[in-house]
Amino acid sequence: MRNHKKLKGFTLIELVVVVCIIGALTAVLAPNMLQYYRSSRVKECNSDAKLVFNASQTEVQKHISMDRANAKDGLFADKVVIYYQADGTIQFTGNTNYPGYGGAVQDGFKDAATCSDVDLKAQITEFVNKVNTTVSDGASTNWAIYVDHYIVKSCAASDVATSKYIGKYSAKDASGSTPEAREMADETYESFMADTAELLDIANDYYGS
Repeated sequence: MRNHKKLKGFTLIELVVVVCIIGALTAVLAPNMLQYYRSSRVKECNSDAKLVFNASQTEVQKHISMDRANAKDGLFADKVVIYYQADGTIQFTGNTNYPGYGGAVQDGFKDAATCSDVDLKAQITEFVNKVNTTVSDGASTNWAIYVDHYIVKSCAASDVATSKYIGKYSAKDASGSTPEAREMADETYESFMADTAELLDIANDYYGS
């Protein structure tokens, strides 16, 4: 005598219902998950900018003592932007009070590796290396600082140069609030840094001109 076992499974209607439920949950949860992801990236970039900002200001303060001892203006005595890229490239623009380069912050970036002034090249490179040593992931972060007469006024940072998530930090702003990173709508960090005036705008908006 054979025992016929009854096969168990889902009916087509049950499967359709389950698929519909999953689809509805996805439609509801997906935007929230995307917003959570964006918020996490924003907070991470902003945190990186703050760390680089603080480390940079510490190093700049050392330059004040060094310049006083040498009785001359140094790298940060005027206005300068230093831009570090995670691939190791170091660029700068501004009036550094060095014979090798003197200009305005809005001028195009110059590559530190090809700088003809040996002393200027050495000081910029040493500064960047010390900041990256202080900030645990500094060497793998794209960051830029704007220094005005020994004061770091603003910093921008991003984990990927092609990212639209840009962290920014300044010591204070007019309302006393902390500046937040923002998701860039139409530009990446690379295009953001292509116009150094934007970094100055952060300083003016948050630190005050």
